Amino acid sequence: MGSGEGLPRPASVAFTGMGEALANPHVFDALTLLTDAGYAGMSARRVTVSTVGFAPNLTRLVDEHPQVTITHVRS
Repeated sequence: MGSGEGLPRPASVAFTGMGEALANPHVFDALTLLTDAGYAGMSARRVTVSTVGFAPNLTRLVDEHPQVTITHVRS
């Protein structure tokens, strides 16, 4: 697995405190890589996305990554 071989893996990942996560199109690439069995192989249930409910990409998140945990933050 390259230079990271042997390093401990994180137990979970949270996309929070970085502005509106769903307004950043790279979040979807990161979710795909994190949960891809051939790459990071992390369970989607161990990934959390914090959002104020950015509607256009909230639907996309639910469709593409239905097992990712969504935390709604009131603005």
